Amino acid sequence: ITNPPAACSVDLTDPAITTGTTGALSFGQFSDAAATTPVPTPNAVTTSGTYYIVAYAAGGCNDTAAVNVTVTPSAVLT
Repeated sequence: ITNPPAACSVDLTDPAITTGTTGALSFGQFSDAAATTPVPTPNAVTTSGTYYIVAYAAGGCNDTAAVNVTVTPSAVLT
């Protein structure tokens, strides 16, 4: 798992974040370490913080890793 670069909006579904994982996996994105609260829009996260990605494998096995997200403020034209 790789922390994404800082941006105005971060896409937790970007394959670059899960680069290096092996096997046929599906992924879930959560806002809590217990993985009980899904991120409502994982492809457009606009709040900095720690999020959790769960990798699901066949047979019911899974693993969870933390991802640190830094959201930068949008530019404002005046």
